[in-house]
Amino acid sequence: MILEKKKRELFKKKAMSLKPIVNIGKYGLSKEVLHEINKQLKVKKLIKIKVFKKEKIDIKEIALNLVSVCKANLINFVGHTIVLYKK
Repeated sequence: MILEKKKRELFKKKAMSLKPIVNIGKYGLSKEVLHEINKQLKVKKLIKIKVFKKEKIDIKEIALNLVSVCKANLINFVGHTIVLYKK
């Protein structure tokens, strides 16, 4: 699902004040991490995820994987932080 540009910008602004709720570490996107992300999306709708730095990590690949698995909207990803929204 693709959001309108205005809505996306609004969610970007709201996400600035959020702290990361879920951390993705050296084990990557495990079942437990995906379960927690889905749980938080159901409760909060807009979440921020922190990906810890690893060698050869592709943040864009992780973000797109999360969008497809969680059926969420990618609001933003900067550095090692991903923001997702789900209705």
